Amino acid sequence: MERIDRRLFKGYCSRLIFGKEIRWLLGWFTPLFYVILMSLCLNYFMVAVYPVVVLSYNCDPIWNFRFLFIIMPTLVLNYWSFAMATLCDAGNISKLSPEKMNLMKQKFKCNGLIFFDGFQCRTCLTPKIARSKHCSTCNDRCVLLFDHHCIWLNNDVGYYNYRYFLLFLFEISITLAYGSYLCYVGLCYNLERFQLPPDIQSQYRFKQLWFLMRETSLQNEIMGVLCLLAGILCPLVAMFLFEHLWYIYLGVTTNEALKWDYIRQLIEYKVLFKFTKLPSNEEVFLMTEPDDTSELGVVFKRLSNDEPFRVVSGKLDRIESWDDLDNIYDNGFWKNLHERMFPVM
Repeated sequence: MERIDRRLFKGYCSRLIFGKEIRWLLGWFTPLFYVILMSLCLNYFMVAVYPVVVLSYNCDPIWNFRFLFIIMPTLVLNYWSFAMATLCDAGNISKLSPEKMNLMKQKFKCNGLIFFDGFQCRTCLTPKIARSKHCSTCNDRCVLLFDHHCIWLNNDVGYYNYRYFLLFLFEISITLAYGSYLCYVGLCYNLERFQLPPDIQSQYRFKQLWFLMRETSLQNEIMGVLCLLAGILCPLVAMFLFEHLWYIYLGVTTNEALKWDYIRQLIEYKVLFKFTKLPSNEEVFLMTEPDDTSELGVVFKRLSNDEPFRVVSGKLDRIESWDDLDNIYDNGFWKNLHERMFPVM
């Protein structure tokens, strides 16, 4: 197809289909889809579920408190955190002032293992800052403390918007869990008011609710669908939230986790070394090929660029386990969390 396009239309069709403008429109389709889907579900909840839940609580003042001070703030915070994570700059390095650039270089120092000094981005030619990465999806920027590109946000998750992203995951988990519970409460309330057939009355509660949802009214069907939808999505979102909290505990990002896996493999193959230059005590991490039996001895290469390295005037130590390494980016869970939630502006 590409050959035909180049021959007959000089590549115009390919540029039209895969052009920057089309990719831009397709990128915004997913966050727009989420907003529409979430709004529709809330509308159905208020129309079909909310009146039944109010009746089930029998106008209990505690329910009014929950609605005004728990449910409504949670929904507002959900939309707000999603909008902020989507629209805020994740940390575009090219937009940093020289003073802010120097500040970020001091804050995010290279550790010689997964980030190295003296490099610049091959794509946008900006100086490489430790823990940053060029987004291959956006393809126009390097991002500070790059975690990943989120298609639901049509944005990168980085230094300046990670707090909104984490808050959004937390809020949507609560919304789905509590929404599923309220739908279940509404179904149970209608079940008690409905006269079930004799053959259904002897069945388990789940089969009774399934019959109520499928065979009675549109309202019960809506409650059942919302209950199942929220109940299925909640564990998935909660697992994603737990994954990010686990990465914060480890002091890594999603992007860095892959880099640390490579270091783990080098340790397992026993080919990672640390060389301490004397008398400067400068540390350089080296690697070699497994079972290197060349006549000239073991050939060491710099971990940063694979260039050969001569081991002279210093101390060479093999990295035997993780205990021999120090993750300088891990300052403990609470400090790591504070760094993500309160970035230096």
